[in-house]
Amino acid sequence: MPVDGAGAKGLTEKSDLLAVVLEHISQGVAMFDSARRLVLWNDQYEEILQLPKGFLKLGMPNIDLTLYLAERGEFGDGVPAKLAAERLDLIWDQTQSRTEITVRGENTYEALVNQTPDDGLVVTYTDITTSRQSAEALQQSEERFRDFAASTSDWVWETDAEHRFTQLSERLLNVTEGGAKESFGKTRYEIAANADDDSWQEHLACLEARNPFRDFCYEYILEDGRSVWLSISGRPVYDDNGEFQGYRGTGREVTEQVETEERARRAEIELRQSEEQFRGAFETSAAGMALHGVDGSYLKVNQTFCDILGYSEPEFLQMNWRDVTHPDDVGPTESLDEKAEAGSLDNFVLEKRYVHKDGDVIWARVFSAHLRDSDGAPQFILGQIHDITQLKKAEQVLRESEERLSLSLKSSGIGTFSWNIKDGSHYWDDRNHEIWGLAPGTYTGEAAADFLDSLHPEDAGRVREALDRVFSDDDEFDIEYRIVRADGGIAHVHAAAILVRDELGEPETLMGVSRDITDRKLVELELARQRDELLLLNQQKSRFFSIIAHDLKNPFNVMIGYADLIDRMGGEMSREEMLDMAHSVSTSGRKLYQLLEDLLAWGRSQMNTVKINPETLSTSDLFDAGMDGLRDVADLKGVKVNLLPGEIEFVADPDMMTTVIRNLVSNAIKFTPPRGGVVVSAEAAHGRSQNGQITFTVTDTGIGMSNEHLDQLFRIDANHSTPGTDGETGSGLGLLLCKDFVEKHGGNISAASKEGMGTTISFTVPAQPPDVADV
Repeated sequence: MPVDGAGAKGLTEKSDLLAVVLEHISQGVAMFDSARRLVLWNDQYEEILQLPKGFLKLGMPNIDLTLYLAERGEFGDGVPAKLAAERLDLIWDQTQSRTEITVRGENTYEALVNQTPDDGLVVTYTDITTSRQSAEALQQSEERFRDFAASTSDWVWETDAEHRFTQLSERLLNVTEGGAKESFGKTRYEIAANADDDSWQEHLACLEARNPFRDFCYEYILEDGRSVWLSISGRPVYDDNGEFQGYRGTGREVTEQVETEERARRAEIELRQSEEQFRGAFETSAAGMALHGVDGSYLKVNQTFCDILGYSEPEFLQMNWRDVTHPDDVGPTESLDEKAEAGSLDNFVLEKRYVHKDGDVIWARVFSAHLRDSDGAPQFILGQIHDITQLKKAEQVLRESEERLSLSLKSSGIGTFSWNIKDGSHYWDDRNHEIWGLAPGTYTGEAAADFLDSLHPEDAGRVREALDRVFSDDDEFDIEYRIVRADGGIAHVHAAAILVRDELGEPETLMGVSRDITDRKLVELELARQRDELLLLNQQKSRFFSIIAHDLKNPFNVMIGYADLIDRMGGEMSREEMLDMAHSVSTSGRKLYQLLEDLLAWGRSQMNTVKINPETLSTSDLFDAGMDGLRDVADLKGVKVNLLPGEIEFVADPDMMTTVIRNLVSNAIKFTPPRGGVVVSAEAAHGRSQNGQITFTVTDTGIGMSNEHLDQLFRIDANHSTPGTDGETGSGLGLLLCKDFVEKHGGNISAASKEGMGTTISFTVPAQPPDVADV
C-alpha cells in the first residue's frame, strides 16, 4: 500500500495488516488527513482513476488531485477550479456520502466517502459497472412486466414431482439472458455449475423429505461463460387429494452479494496468509530479528537473535536494547535513533558491539527501520542483526598480518608496487618513491610510461623484452636493471613481479616488489676491478719471471760463456778470434742493457711512478732520437729506413715518445727481410691547435702476422714474442711499453697486418698532453 509511491512505510503493526488487505482487494482506497493531504493510497486507486505513474505524492493536497480530475472532465462541463472546489466542499461537509463517477466515459464507480475520527477522509471506489448494467436491465424488465408480480422483485418458478422445471418467470429469463428456456424439463441439479458442492447433498435431502427451504444458492453459467448466482426459496405443492405435485417458489439473483462475500473471504484468507508469512519470515530468518518500542524495550525477538546473544525471548522482553549494547556503542546508536525519530532518516545501518550473556563481545551489522503511524510518528523499531564477529576477527588478523608485512618490507628495504593494466591505475609505496628519488605520493603519471622513461638507456630494451615475455608467455619477471633517479643519479634495482589475469584470462594486474641494490652492485664492481687488477698483476708477474728466466738469462749465458772461454784459452786464441768474441760480448751486453731499460721503464709504468715531463717537440727531432743506434742495425741487415719529411710541433714527454718510436722501428727492422723497407711518418689532424691530434705511422714490408697474432699483440697475458727474420729475439715488452706510454698521453695505438704483406702500427697523441704531472 503506497504511502510515498514506493510501498507501505511509517505504519503501525495494525496498519501493516491493513496494507496487505488493501493491496489485495479490488476497490481503490485513499486516505486524507484533517489538513486535506494525501497520506495513504493503494495501487487500485491509481488504476481506477487512471492517474500517471508517480503522480500521487505523500502529502499532496486534495485540491490538486480533484482539480486534475476536473480538468480531465470527470465532473462534467464547467470551470475546472469551480467544479473541483464544489466537489471538495460537498464531500468534506458530510460525515458520509455516496456518489458515482464514470472515469473517462468507461467504467462507472461508486465513490463512498467517510470521515475518520481525526477529521480526515477515507474514499473508496467500487466498480459497479456490471451491477449497474444489470440493475438497468432489471429496471427495464420490471417496467415491462410491472403488472406481473408487482409486489415483489423476485421471479416465480414451479417444478413437477420429479423436480423438473415446468414454469419459469420471464424475469428469470432476463436475468439469465434467455438461458432459463433451456432449463425447462431439467432439475436444478442438472443446470447448476456447483452441483458437486457438499451443500447440494443437504438440499437434495430436503427435497426428498419434501420440506420447504429458503435462500438456497447455486451457480448458473451463461452462454458467454460468465456465471450468475441465484438464490431460491420454495415449498412443496399438493393437490386436493394430498398428492405431491412438486415445488413452487421464488428466486432472485445474488451474484453481487456472493462475489462481495467471496472477495471478503479471500481477503481474509490472504490477510491470514500474509500474517503467517510475516510471522514465518520473522521467526525463521537466518538473521536476528528484534522489534522494540521507541523507548528501546523489546517487544518481540526471534530465535536467531536469542542464539546470537545467549538470552531467551522471555528474558529479552524484560530488557532494553541498551542493556545488551556495548557501553561505547550506546551513544552512537542513540544518535542515529534520534535522527530517525526526528524524521531526517527512516532507517540506518551501523556496525556495533553487543555483550553476550556470558560477557563476550559480539560484533553485529544492524539494519534498523522505524515504523510510523498515520501521523508519521514513530511507533516501533524493527532491527535486523547479522553476527559479524568472525569477520571482525578475520579483519583484525588480516590487519595485523598487513602491518607485520609492511614492517618487514620497510626493515628489508623492499618497495611494493602494482599496475592495473585495464584502467592504468597504479600503486607505489613510500620505499619505491625513495628508490626512484621521489617524494612520497608524487608518482602520479601513467604507470607504464613513467616507469619505462626512468630506465637507463642501456637497460631499457632488456626490461621491455622481459615485460613482453610476461604478457605473452606468462614468463617470470625477475630482473636487475639501472634507473635514472629524479636527481639524475644512477641506481641499480632488482625487481620481481607476477601477472594476475581475470576470469577470462586477460591481463589484469602486475604486482611485484623492488629493491635498491646499488651498494651491492658497487661492491661487485669494485671486487671485479680488484679481481682484474690481481689478474693483471699475476700476468705481469708471470711475464716478469718469464723475461728473467729466458730473455735476461740468455745474454748472461753468452757473456759468461765467452768470458770463461777467454779465461781458459785466451793465450791460444788469435787476435781475430778475440775480436769476434769481444764483439759478441758487446752485442749481448747492449741487448741486455736495453732489456734492463725496458724492464725498468715497464716496471715504473705499472707502479704509476712514471712522470710525464712535457716539452715542445718536433717530429724531425723525435725521429732522429728514435733512430739512434738503429741505423747501424738496419744497414747491417740491409733494411732501408725512410723518414718522411715533415715538421710538426707538439707537446709531449721526449723520453717516452723516443722510447715508443725506437721500439716500433726496431720491431719493424726485426721482422723485415734484407732489401726490405721501413717508412716512418707523422700527420697533424688539426695543425698545431691544442685540441688537435698527431698521428704517427710505422710501416714495414716484413713478414706480417696472422689475425690471431694481431689480436694478442698488445695483451699482457699473451706471449707473442717471436724471432725476427735473422733469428733476432725479444722480450715482447716493447709493444706493451709503447701502448702504456701512448695511453698515458691520452692517445691510442693500433696495428694492421697481413701475413707476407707487412705490418702498419699507428698511434695518436694529442698536441697537448693531459694536464697531469704524475700518471
